[in-house]
Amino acid sequence: MKNMLSFFAIAFLLFSCSSSNSDDAPNTSYSLPTIVFNTVSEITRYSASGTAYVSNDGGAPILARGLCWSTTPNPTITNFNANDGVGVGAFEGHLNELSNATTYYVRAYATNHEGTGYSEELTFTTLDCNFSTYEGNVTLISQHEVDEFGLLGHEKINGSLILGEDNLNPMDPILNLKPLSCLQEVTGSLSIMGNPHLKDVDELTNLTSIGHSLIVSNNAFLNNIEGLSSVTSSIKNLTITSLGSLEDLSGLENINEIEESIEISFNNSLLNIDDLIDIDMNSVSFEIKHNLVLQSFSGLDSVTIIKERFYIANNAALTDLSGLDNLVLVDGDMYINDNPNLETIHGLEKLEEISDRFFIQTNPELEKLDGLEVLLKTGNIDINTNISLVNFCGLTNLFNIGSHSVVLIYDNAYNPSEQNLIDGNCSQ
Repeated sequence: MKNMLSFFAIAFLLFSCSSSNSDDAPNTSYSLPTIVFNTVSEITRYSASGTAYVSNDGGAPILARGLCWSTTPNPTITNFNANDGVGVGAFEGHLNELSNATTYYVRAYATNHEGTGYSEELTFTTLDCNFSTYEGNVTLISQHEVDEFGLLGHEKINGSLILGEDNLNPMDPILNLKPLSCLQEVTGSLSIMGNPHLKDVDELTNLTSIGHSLIVSNNAFLNNIEGLSSVTSSIKNLTITSLGSLEDLSGLENINEIEESIEISFNNSLLNIDDLIDIDMNSVSFEIKHNLVLQSFSGLDSVTIIKERFYIANNAALTDLSGLDNLVLVDGDMYINDNPNLETIHGLEKLEEISDRFFIQTNPELEKLDGLEVLLKTGNIDINTNISLVNFCGLTNLFNIGSHSVVLIYDNAYNPSEQNLIDGNCSQ
């Protein structure tokens, strides 16, 4: 009997505890948040703002809230979105890097543990370009200045445009050129330089004409210039320098003509210059130097005349001069200097004249000068410090039937005199 009473007492206690725990269990039923989207305002050519209100958190903390948008209906957070904090209440979101004259669909969103809830959808259209002309030169050295100038929506700058500066602006660097998407013509020069955070120039695709020079320099992470592919005008000068991430010149292929000079230098990742092949580049000067992985001059196949100077120096991957196969005249100086892996000068087989000085210096792997057989006229000749050079026979015609000025040959593996070359003692 005593045992039976003990059993019922224990059973009653267990049942009581169980009932108590069940009654005290928390309600873990959540729902999606509720959001009210009020309005879209401050609409420009490339940006807009929106205000919204998280009215119900769905029983769980709001982990994220903001606006999402697309050019098609029912945008979600997998499209473009801007996160504007956490919690319930009112907030304002900003839509950036939009395209001009474009209709966008936008919704407000809020996310809790249950998932993401969306507001009703609103639409708006960004402003169009105003097709006006800015008179004078323009220099923009910060993203704020790019944004402010972009608000004007100019189609044309009657002057030059400088984007960035060589001494940099670490407080507000230029990150994108979207506000300049209306720009179609710069009558002076376009300079893009000293922008360490700029990765592309895609937003300049409406630019068709540059009146003077194109300078792209000292933009360490600029990995392509394809946004310039609509430029079809002629330009005076092309400068592509100190672009550590650029691998090719895609984006320049539609330029009609380069009239005066081309400099391509200090581009550590540049593999080729093939995209220059269809540009009229006759009678310009060239400097191609300090491009560590450039392997050939393919892209210069149509060049027959170079004026003032042709400077080939410190191109570490260059083993020959292929791509210069149609070059006939250098109307000025020619330098072939400090190319550590240059083995031959193959590519110069049609070169007939160098009107001024001809330098071949400090090319440690160069063994012979075959390929210069039709060269019959030069100014001064200076061939020195090519420690493997033993064969000068490619110059035999120059010394026997051609004309030249002062000859300096020294510190090579073989150093023939002018008379040696006339007599046919051209190799060791």
